[in-house]
Parts: sequence; C-alpha cells; structure tokens
Amino acid sequence: MGILNRAAGFLNTKLGKAGGVAISYVRGSTTIEIAEADGLVWLGDARFGVTTDGGPRVVHGERQYLIVAGAIGSLNEPEEGDRIVETINGTEYTFEVMQPGTGDPAVRWSDPSRSRWRVNVKRV
Repeated sequence: MGILNRAAGFLNTKLGKAGGVAISYVRGSTTIEIAEADGLVWLGDARFGVTTDGGPRVVHGERQYLIVAGAIGSLNEPEEGDRIVETINGTEYTFEVMQPGTGDPAVRWSDPSRSRWRVNVKRV
C-alpha cells in the first residue's frame, strides 16, 4: 500500500471520529445500531444537478451517508430498499436506500480503495 493510500486511510479514520453520526441500519427484521462515537457513518454531499429540456439546472438532494465497509456486519453491503433511521435535532427520521433519480446508483463505492460506501437515500 502506497503512502498516499495510507494517508487517505488515516484521514478517513479521523474524519469518521470527528463527524460521525448515529444510525440504525435496517433490512427486514435485522437492525444494526451504529453509534456516533464509532465513526463508521458520516454524511456526504447529497446535492444533485439535473437539467431538463435545456431549462434551468435544478439542484436537489435528500441525504447521503458514507458508511465504512463492514460497518453493517452480516448484511455485507447496502442494498436498495434498506432503511436508515437517524435522530436529527430530537426527531427520528427514516430514510430508504434508493436511486436519486439522476441515473446515479443507490449505492456505490466512495473511494478507489473501497473502504466506504456512498449510500443515496430518500426520506420515507
């Protein structure tokens, strides 16, 4: 592993610890709790731009999570239809993993070393 890959791994670890969020990851009857202090999940940039028929560019986005590979244990990798529950300012919100409507996939790797998933969600 090259020095840049090691440095990126180190920075990802520190970013997670500094900006982690607590979630419940749900698939069917399986729920995996991930604490904020674990630093395994943090928010990504969920802004997408869409231009239709030469009109103005519409920028939208719900929420996007960056989840460290292996953080959801036996579920292996995020899938469309999974749900993420997060408490935001004292209110519990449920988000479903789905494509953002821009042609982007619901789930993809966020980095070349495949250390974390980029998960697109929409509030349900």
